[in-house]
Amino acid sequence: MGFFADLVHVKADKERNMLRLSIRMSEESLFEYWLMPSDVKPFIDAQDFTEWRGSDNLKARIKNRGASVGIKTSEGMTYVKMSESHVWLLRAKLEASYFELDPDANPSQAVGMPSHVTLDIIARMQNEFQMNMLKTVSEMIDTKFSQLTTDLSSQLQNIQVVATSSVQQNTYQSPSDEPMFIPSDITTDLSGVANVDKEEKTEDVSDALAALRKLKKQGSKK
Repeated sequence: MGFFADLVHVKADKERNMLRLSIRMSEESLFEYWLMPSDVKPFIDAQDFTEWRGSDNLKARIKNRGASVGIKTSEGMTYVKMSESHVWLLRAKLEASYFELDPDANPSQAVGMPSHVTLDIIARMQNEFQMNMLKTVSEMIDTKFSQLTTDLSSQLQNIQVVATSSVQQNTYQSPSDEPMFIPSDITTDLSGVANVDKEEKTEDVSDALAALRKLKKQGSKK
């Protein structure tokens, strides 16, 4: 994505009495730096840049059809390579914005005023946020898939148990009114004598007869 059409962009902040210089490093990275009028004045007064021209905080040099712009930050000097035409374009934009400010006024040291901002840091934070979101969504999908797999396995087991019970309960039984098959070659003309063994207790009968005779003898003597 492009932040602005040109490589460099300058905007005067009248409330702070400072200039905001923006340099597009890439399609996703932007370098910003706040400059005081005293930093810009030597730069816009330069008539050529065959040597380093400008202030300690902002300077440029054109050499071998190439150019470099040096900007002092809290981390030291930062050098940005650009074409010769871009250096002159930067000078023209700084000069136009410089006259919108009051060179004699002290710049406002607003709390939180950035001295060095790069949007690649923001882009990196956005990428980390997106990666964390993707990781969270992936974990949610894995958890849900595992739960669905467990539920499906449980349902399949229940279906197997029900099917087994149905097979056991539906065991075939022959109806009572179904005609019974009897072979036709069974012999039905049977004859013979059935002997039934009776156990005769002869000893008991003999004893009874003896007792009876004894009684009769006793009766005749009287």
